[in-house]
Amino acid sequence: MLAKDKQGQLKGISVLSENVTGKNAIIAKLKEAKEKAEESNRLKSVFLQNVSHEIRTPMNAIIGFISLLKDSPVDEETRYQFYEIINKGGERLIATVNDLIDISQIETQQIKVNKTAFSISELLSTLLYGSTFFFNIPKDEIVADKAETNTPEDKEKRLKQYSKILVAEDDEMNYLFLKNLLEHKGFGIVHAWNGEEAVEMLRNDDDISLVLMDIKMPVMSGEEATRQIRTFNQDIPIIAQTAYAMPSDRSKLLEIGCNDYISKPIVTDSLVKLLQKHVNPSG
Repeated sequence: MLAKDKQGQLKGISVLSENVTGKNAIIAKLKEAKEKAEESNRLKSVFLQNVSHEIRTPMNAIIGFISLLKDSPVDEETRYQFYEIINKGGERLIATVNDLIDISQIETQQIKVNKTAFSISELLSTLLYGSTFFFNIPKDEIVADKAETNTPEDKEKRLKQYSKILVAEDDEMNYLFLKNLLEHKGFGIVHAWNGEEAVEMLRNDDDISLVLMDIKMPVMSGEEATRQIRTFNQDIPIIAQTAYAMPSDRSKLLEIGCNDYISKPIVTDSLVKLLQKHVNPSG
């Protein structure tokens, strides 16, 4: 800018300047943050698309083959093939859910080491066949369970001697599944729609031999129901059944008084093994 006096003569030049280094740095950071946010949104979209695919694909097979079983006459061999496909679809859905839980735990830094028994010789034979590796691993030895002396038929007969099971479950579909499964095995069933009903039924019925306790129920949760039951009955076996799948859930449920834990979806063989374990185990 030119500076002049009253007569219009040039007196000097004035210059206005601004240091934009800091501003440019801020603009660059904002641009970088914007790009990262856009990339994050893109990755989320891709992730959700993949999750949708992993859920819808097996669900399509499950619903489709159930429809075929309902509407089409099929022979026994074909029916079994359909069942296997439906079962594999269900297992794939469970694996997807477990993967999502693992991702959530990683993001929230909640991953913990969960110890479980296994045969190291079987593991190494499977993974290291034909190769040589050297490594050190921590070892916690466990005492193997004694060999079973009773046949499955003996166990089932013994279970039926103690046949009344209280099923605490607020979801009708899940209850009907358990009812049909257990009645097919020869057990008597009593049903509570919530934890409060379960507590009162157990308080007033000495013939109940075991409780299948859903955890998330209205009126009173399974956790609170278990706590209350333990104030007047320390001996009744309580098996928690829940859709929660975190490994830490099992420890929490054992701490409040449950004897064992089974996660949904419930596998028939796994449930029967728990019944054999907790109902008259020494008989």
